[in-house]
Amino acid sequence: MRRSVVALFTLSTLASQVALLAAAFSLNGCSAAVDPPAPLRAGDAGPSVPVPGEGGIQGTPVEPPAPTTRPDQLTEEFGVFVATSGVAGASGTRTAPLGSVAEAVARAAAAKKRVFVCAGTYTENLELVSGVSLLGGLDCSAPEWKLTAKQSTLAAPSSPAVRAAKIVIPTRVDNFAIVAPPADAATSANLSSIGVLAVDSSALTFANGSIRAGAALPGVAGVDAQALQLEVLQSATSGLAAEPTCNDPIDPFNLCGRSRGGGLPGRARCLNAAGAAVSASAGESGGASGVFVRSSFLGGVWQVYDGQLAGDGFGGTGTSRREDGKPGASSSGGTIDEAGFTPGDGVAGTSGSPGAWGRGGAGTPPTFTAAVGLAGTPGTGGGASLGVIALRSPLRLESMAIESGAGGAGGRGTLGSMATLGTPGAAPDGLDGTAGGEAGVSGHGAGGPSFAVVHKGATPILNQTTTKAGPGGAGGPALSVAGRTLPATAAGESAGVKAL
Repeated sequence: MRRSVVALFTLSTLASQVALLAAAFSLNGCSAAVDPPAPLRAGDAGPSVPVPGEGGIQGTPVEPPAPTTRPDQLTEEFGVFVATSGVAGASGTRTAPLGSVAEAVARAAAAKKRVFVCAGTYTENLELVSGVSLLGGLDCSAPEWKLTAKQSTLAAPSSPAVRAAKIVIPTRVDNFAIVAPPADAATSANLSSIGVLAVDSSALTFANGSIRAGAALPGVAGVDAQALQLEVLQSATSGLAAEPTCNDPIDPFNLCGRSRGGGLPGRARCLNAAGAAVSASAGESGGASGVFVRSSFLGGVWQVYDGQLAGDGFGGTGTSRREDGKPGASSSGGTIDEAGFTPGDGVAGTSGSPGAWGRGGAGTPPTFTAAVGLAGTPGTGGGASLGVIALRSPLRLESMAIESGAGGAGGRGTLGSMATLGTPGAAPDGLDGTAGGEAGVSGHGAGGPSFAVVHKGATPILNQTTTKAGPGGAGGPALSVAGRTLPATAAGESAGVKAL
């Protein structure tokens, strides 16, 4: 009796395991009769060299599902059908296929099926769903759809062409040519072209197809500032000698003079290239003149009194501060993350401070300068061309051709305007105003990279897969004027496979 119970328990356990296996196949649009997947080789027999693993946080990639190779699986029992002649909202059968791969993926996810796609071109972007595999390149010219060696083309109108996030149930994309468009400033602010962006996906395979990114756009050159123009509204004037107020014939040494005030202050403003005033300033009044007496011994010539010479008082000297602007910096490169690629923009310098005010001569006001060297704007970074971005996603790329285009050139930086000179001081011993501080340089934007495959975390498995990268975007040239320099920057990186 006890042996019978054990036997029944064992049979029951086996039956449960078989049921679980059958359910697992059903979840992936497969049947228990599907042929087992061919083992993947650790080496690469193709022209690409496999990249050594890094042990990313996702660990070893999940074994991919087997490709659909049996004609009897191309039925409504296993998949949702898509054709270039299909229409939105159709039933998704061979006789009434959908016209959109994205709509079919959503339908297949709900029904736990695959997506079967006719050969042809589909102009759309695609978001993959965990567990929903796609098979393209089918011949659907007859009622019975057939497997072929052709591909279905996914010509995306924007980047990235395909997104995949958290694909943790085995998912396979077979026989697709995925094409990201060249970056187009007229339709998007994104300067980059990206084929596939995969994030936290450990169970995703692309096989028997291609992924191609287009050319990226260049960054925008900085705009150099034009020197301010100094407009003098009122020139500084010299102070006058003392003025006699009496003529005492009895006592020629009587104090008969009085001092006069200093001259008028200078006033000026600074105009930009459009003629608008951006700053204004004024000097101080000149110092008062000395006090004089009449001397009959010298034939009525005014002489010094108490050591004071005519116009001996000085105007104020104003500020003596003068500082150069702080330099900006050129960018060393952009960043790649879950949002795609962010270009590396240059950093702006700052404008110089005003120069020292000039000092007027004896009995005169000071002069000044309010004009400075103005900093220009920095260049912005160029976009990137990236075939595949794999972030914490050990993808399997089997029998694939992956290509990236040219990276975008970095925008040129600027040196800033020349500092405006100060106005001259008044005679006889005035000091001229000095020029404003020099402008700080504003840096170049970084040239965008071109990577066929770029990854962070575990390295994707490349099996019989080729990679081809375009050139990185050009860097900025060396610039120099009047002692201010902006060094040249290197071009963006270019690599078939790049680890972040």
